[in-house]
Amino acid sequence: MKKVLKCFLAIMCVIALSGCQSGGNKTSSNSIEGILKSFSGNLLTINTIQGDELIFDVSQATVETTHGLLSGDDILLQYEGSIKDKDTSKAVVKRVIDKTKDDPNVEETVISGEVVDSSMNTITIKVNGKEIVFNTAMAEMDIRDGIKLGNMIYITYIGQIQDTDATGVQVLKIVDNEENAKAEEPKASATPKPTLVPVENIKVTEKKDWLYGVLDTNIYAGNSKEYKKVGFLWQHQGIDVTGVTDNGWTRVFLDGTTGFVPSDMLTSTVPATPTPKPTEAPKVTPTPTPAPKHTLNIEYVDTDEKPLFKNYVDSIKEGQTYDITSPTTNDYVVSIGEVKGVMGQSDVEVTVVYTHKDAPTPEPTVEATPVSTPEPTVEPTPVTTPTPAPVVYKTITGYVVSTDASSITIDVDGVDLQFNTENASTNYSNGLLVGNKVDIEYAGDISGEDTTNTMVSSITDNAENDNNPHLKGAVIGTTQNTFTICTPDGAELTFYYGDYTTIETESGTIDQGARIKVCPDGSKGATGNIFYSKAVKTDTDMNGKVMY
Repeated sequence: MKKVLKCFLAIMCVIALSGCQSGGNKTSSNSIEGILKSFSGNLLTINTIQGDELIFDVSQATVETTHGLLSGDDILLQYEGSIKDKDTSKAVVKRVIDKTKDDPNVEETVISGEVVDSSMNTITIKVNGKEIVFNTAMAEMDIRDGIKLGNMIYITYIGQIQDTDATGVQVLKIVDNEENAKAEEPKASATPKPTLVPVENIKVTEKKDWLYGVLDTNIYAGNSKEYKKVGFLWQHQGIDVTGVTDNGWTRVFLDGTTGFVPSDMLTSTVPATPTPKPTEAPKVTPTPTPAPKHTLNIEYVDTDEKPLFKNYVDSIKEGQTYDITSPTTNDYVVSIGEVKGVMGQSDVEVTVVYTHKDAPTPEPTVEATPVSTPEPTVEPTPVTTPTPAPVVYKTITGYVVSTDASSITIDVDGVDLQFNTENASTNYSNGLLVGNKVDIEYAGDISGEDTTNTMVSSITDNAENDNNPHLKGAVIGTTQNTFTICTPDGAELTFYYGDYTTIETESGTIDQGARIKVCPDGSKGATGNIFYSKAVKTDTDMNGKVMY
């Protein structure tokens, strides 16, 4: 009997101890899903299907994605703790999972606008009266005529612009004219596209409602992204709903156009400042006919009609004024210093003639004094007229120090040279990073550090670009495997870091607020708007002083 009692007590002790151990380590684990609005540093914002906007601190989380964290992505957050109403302060996020990561068809969008500003890592364009700033670091550029204020450019990107906020998109390529833009049109896919049902045959269940955009989104002619785009819906903009389909799309009516948008891009929750519902049927606003353009072609030749500089060619609207300064050189006198005028109804061609300063001045003819005895005729000694040297284009190679809309500064053997790039064509595979090796083709002469007598025709990535380009900035946030910097010109860039990253900072870690230099790892490429880092170093000045 005593043995039975001892066994019973032993079993009860084991059960009691097991209960204490499991109860002491109990942790709540939850998840929430939503549409990504923004990701900056260690703060991530999503819009839930109920229309709530929630902001999470993800500094303790690991980011899991194959194409970056783009605005409009379907995001799943796994966290410990709790969320009450919109208070997420007690939720500790452990994983950020991009559910869009397995979608191989990340949609590319092309937007065009007028250049308002440009810097090392950003470009600002005006679209329908609104200014949008894009991060251009690591983007491919194909610019034929230089980035000029007022010019029209075309930007290819992935992700969704929210009102005028483009921080959640990744710029893929920038081109500067219609010919280049046509080259960016989607190529035929090896996989045939599905046959689209005629719009009039799409099955729609009639429904009348007034909803609001969750995020910026395109409006399509049918209930699939395979149909052409017929409009655009801004975030928080109100729109008339006329029906729904059985595959998750909603038929809408906006500005006289009927189209379809994904149903999860609409909400009935009234935003703080909604677009007012129209009191009458929308009216169709006629699109004004743009003024026709004509070509201005300026030739720069010497007195023998040999070209001295690259022709200036531009497409200008009728009635628009133009004022083009002719390039100068120490050896020639220019006939027209500035080509000015107003574009008429046809193309304009202008020839600017350069006369060599060493050309001899013709001697006046001297009449012979008559004499009684004729003197023998003396043949004049032939004078050789110097032939102006033909224009020679030279190439100089250096490392990028800085750049803006109209100039570039490169380091050549320890000397900084600044070139005017207003009319230069440019072609970069990954943007203009500090330290990139570039080739500059120019005409004219460089005197010491003076480049004012040069005219740059093109700037390209050097074929041996095996140096270590880098980006400078202050760390504004980190997660368990990413960090975000803000560059001096305001661009926010996010990088992965791990065992493949060499960290050479004072603390040996990547700390928020630190000024650092980041060397991207080109061999690993990028996953959308998140790049891989090869090395991270403390940013110091020329004297080795840490930059703060």
